[in-house]
Amino acid sequence: MSHVEPSPDQFERLAASADAGPVVMLNLLRFKDRADGIDAADGITGPEAYARYGAAVASFLERAGGRVLFAAQPRECVIGPEDEEWDLLLAVEYPSRRAFLEMIGDPGYLEIHGHRSAALADSRLIACTPLAAPGVGGVGGPGGLGGPDRRGARRSPAQRDAIHGRTGSWPHKHRMRAYVDEIRRAGDGCHEIHGEPANQARPPY
Repeated sequence: MSHVEPSPDQFERLAASADAGPVVMLNLLRFKDRADGIDAADGITGPEAYARYGAAVASFLERAGGRVLFAAQPRECVIGPEDEEWDLLLAVEYPSRRAFLEMIGDPGYLEIHGHRSAALADSRLIACTPLAAPGVGGVGGPGGLGGPDRRGARRSPAQRDAIHGRTGSWPHKHRMRAYVDEIRRAGDGCHEIHGEPANQARPPY
């Protein structure tokens, strides 16, 4: 059974959460061999359809105050079901659950969301509370990443960037470009998995 959209109960739990702090949306993604839905007529792959979504969602993410923390291509499963394979892992931080919900409810966002649905065979989307980086206040401790500082006030994303030396080091547009590039690389990996040469000529995205 695949999971590409939240159930009504899952959506209601997210909206009803009392946590007003930053949230990291952890995405586990598996792509279709060929995109369907709004991208079916173009004859593109699932990763290519998701790259369309990634490029189009950048402006909505920026307006929501969100940012891609990292993107990674899973390789070997060390612990867990052998048959549960994922093509791409993404962690996206938002200032709050409300900011995330307002973004996905935007009429403009709803127009591009079809590329995501067309691209994915299966997915998981997990709302996570940021904890401290190693050596910075301890996991969940005072002064930790995403937690309250020593005065009890919650740090902003800019303050957390400053603590970890990221301020000005990777502008948002560059992070989004890297995010889309990672999707393209994941697409190459998917082609290898499904028996196609990874370096075959394909249209960008």
